[in-house]
Parts: sequence; structure tokens; C-alpha cells
Amino acid sequence: MYKFSIIHIYDKNFTILMNRLNRLNPISGIVLFFAFAGIFLITNFYELSAESVTPINYTNMDITNDKGHEFLNSFGGEGKDDGQLSEINDVIINKNFIYVPDYENHRIQKFTSDGVFVLNWGLYGTGPGEFNKPHSLVSDSKDNIYVTDMNNHRIQKFTSDGVFVTMWGTEGSGDGQFLHPHGIGIDSSDNVYVTDAELLNIQKFDSNGKFLEKWGSKGSGDGQFTWLESVDVDSSGNVYVGDMKNDRIQKFTSDGKFLMEFGEKGDNEGQLSFPAGVALDAEDNVYVTDQNNHRIVKFSSNGEFITMWGTGGEKNGQFSEPEGIDVDKKTGKIYVADTGNKRIQIFS
Repeated sequence: MYKFSIIHIYDKNFTILMNRLNRLNPISGIVLFFAFAGIFLITNFYELSAESVTPINYTNMDITNDKGHEFLNSFGGEGKDDGQLSEINDVIINKNFIYVPDYENHRIQKFTSDGVFVLNWGLYGTGPGEFNKPHSLVSDSKDNIYVTDMNNHRIQKFTSDGVFVTMWGTEGSGDGQFLHPHGIGIDSSDNVYVTDAELLNIQKFDSNGKFLEKWGSKGSGDGQFTWLESVDVDSSGNVYVGDMKNDRIQKFTSDGKFLMEFGEKGDNEGQLSFPAGVALDAEDNVYVTDQNNHRIVKFSSNGEFITMWGTGGEKNGQFSEPEGIDVDKKTGKIYVADTGNKRIQIFS
């Protein structure tokens, strides 16, 4: 008869970190004790007939999140001062700098990759470089920053230091017009894709704002939407869209041909409730901010569930209705706009 225990390791919020098998003398029941740095170990003891089980020494155990994405840092906090944030709907990382559209403060803020404030630009208004609720942003191959200036119904383009370059779009439903543009993405040729929450379409432009094409309509069928948020593009030029109120992600070719969808309403693995943000890593895995479930869900490019993490709350690694997300394709670090908590969280 082989006597052993399984050690279940949790953080202080009782999020599972790992399970380890260990050989110990039999003790009945469950033992709970505090280890260090807020880590809890819950040990179940068993007896089992087995030829061989390798025991481990857990004294100097390397505790690693089985889900593979550890909390690293957070920054922000509600306010109007430099580095403080109001409602935040998006975040991007580009050349070791983080850019955040500070929605209610009508400005863009720039930080180092560790969250140290660098500069901001913009104020409330309708002129060049002014905003009326900037919603989302994206960067191109030349480090220019494109912003969906939502209530001004236009796109604005800036240098990486906030110098105004150009803008396009007016209020309306025609080609190149917008009714509250929300998400924005870009492909390897610097073509720009914009989702419109009211027109329920995706419009494609070149980097200077020339209209190229559009697709989408209201509904729940393939290529239809009921509320549009984010958009991102993979290494093959395929377009992924957060179809928020249909609780799914839709995937298209670069010219709008429907390819597939994944996700359905729920809170189990692979299910979604208001998928707000979408971002891809260097391997074209898809990260989704599952807003109403207060978590991040990771899929393959074909929609296969990989992992998920996060719960509702305000502690490190917890979320309150997260929206924007981006992945540094060089380092693999993940940046999340934790909207309800008015902060950016960084994960490995």
C-alpha cells in the first residue's frame, strides 16, 4: 500500500496555482496551513497501491501558475493628474511604451513598459489633436498612433510623441463615415480596420485614411453583429472581431469573408459574456477580455480553448469589467485595461 498526499497550492484569493504529489505518512482529513507571501497549501492524504510514485521535496518548491500568466505589475488609479486614469477602454504596447486612451479625460497617456508616466496629449474639443472620448488606439510599423475619437466620429493619427499628423471621418453612414467608432486594428501593410458600434460594420482604410471596403450588418448570423468593440489582425491578415452582445469572436479574411466564429454565452471554459477586447500574440493565439465574467480567456487561432484566468475584484490579478488588451509580441507580456478598477495590469 503506497501512502501519499496531493498538495493543492492556492494564492490568498484561493485561485489554484498548482497541484503537487508528495509522499508523506498518512494523516486523515485535510490540513490547511499558511506558507509564505500569501500562499496557502491544502493537503489531502491518500493510500494507494502503486508500483512507484516519485516523491518531491517541496521545501524549496518553485511555485508557478499552471495557467502560465503571472501578475507582474499594475498602475493607474482614478483621477485627472499625470498617470491617473478615468474610464479606460483600451491599451497598446509599442516599442517598450504603453499607450492608454484616457476616455473621460479626453487625452492619450504614454507610459514606459513598467507603467512609469512619460507624457500625455489631447484635451476636450473638436479641433485637430482634440478629443471627445477617445475610445481605442493602435500603432503602425512607423510607430504612428491611430485613435478612434468616438464622439467626434473620426480617426486621428499622431506620431508616437503625440504630434498630430492627420484625421479622417465625419458623422454619417456612408463609406468612410462613422457613428461612434470603437475598436481599431492594423495589419502588416498598415491598413487600418475600424469597428462602428452603431453602424455595426467594419471599415478598412489605408494608413492615410483612404476608404477601401467595409462589411457587416445587424444580426446574429455569420458576419453580422449586435454590438461591436475590438478588432485585431493576425500574421496572415485574418481579422478577429469582438462581437460583444452575441458573446462570440468572429474571424474574417482581410477583405471581409467570414471564416469562423468561436465562443458562446456562459462562464465555463471557452464560453464568453460580453467579449470586449481581443489581441493576438506572436503565435496568433487569441486573448479575449471576457468582460462580464471578469477574466481573460485564451484561444488558439482556430478557436480552441487554451486557458483562462481572473475573477471579479480589485486585488492583483482580479478584474472589474476589463475591456482592452494587448500582447507584446517580443516579450509575451500581456497588458489589460482593467476598466472598472481604473488601472492597467501587466501579466507574464
